[in-house]
This record gives sequence, C-alpha cells and structure tokens, in this order.
Amino acid sequence: MRIGIESCLTALILSNAKILIQIVLQVTAKIYFSTLGYAVAYFLSFIIICTFVMLNLFILVILDQFDQFYLPKDSPITLYKKDLEVFKAVWSGFKPSHSGLKLPDSKIVEFFGTIDPPLGMKGEPRMKVIRQILELELRR
Repeated sequence: MRIGIESCLTALILSNAKILIQIVLQVTAKIYFSTLGYAVAYFLSFIIICTFVMLNLFILVILDQFDQFYLPKDSPITLYKKDLEVFKAVWSGFKPSHSGLKLPDSKIVEFFGTIDPPLGMKGEPRMKVIRQILELELRR
C-alpha cells in the first residue's frame, strides 16, 4: 500500500474510517522514526557538551582557589601557619607543664601582651590589654 495524499483521498472518498486510521498511523510512525535519530543525536550531544562545560567550570573554580590561596607568598594560609607557630611557641613557653593544655587566669594578660599583633597586643599598655581581654568575654 502506498502512503500519500492519494491514499488519504481514496479513503475519504470510500468513507472507510478503518483505512484512514491505518494510513494516519503509518504516516505518523514514519515521521516519528525518521526524526527519532535526530532527537537521540541532539540529546546525546547536548548532554555531553553540558557535562564538559560543567566539569570545566568546576575545575576552573578549584584552580582559581589554588592560585588565590596557595601560590602567593602572602596568602592567608601561609600567614596562618606563621601565626600558628608564633602562638604555639609563646603558649608552650607560658605553660611547659600540662603539655601546654592549660593556662592560669593570672597569666592571660601577660600572654596576650607577649604575642605580636594581629594575635596579641605586644607593646600596648597593660590596661588596654586587660580591657581588650574583658571585651572577649572569656568564660571558664
């Protein structure tokens, strides 16, 4: 059976609804399966390209963070490591017993007055150091 406008007209003329439905189904199936390949190709290429772009954006963010925080000499991580070493050295000097776990209340002012800024207040008057410590609202 040939599918086309002639078949549809013939079916209309003969008023045979069964043949008309069969022809419409065959035409739509032919159109569907002929465009199915394009749809699958478009979908797969879209998914692959989107995945590639998102992966590259993710890698870009990681590399940007690496450039910002790890490579420069004055990066926050490097400064933190230096401050941590200074803090450890001063802390262990104040309390060699107890393995550096506890510091008596009486030595807090002296402790903060020994550390250089930004962690401590070296060179500041004793009353200013006490005022700053009270503003921290330290609790036992």
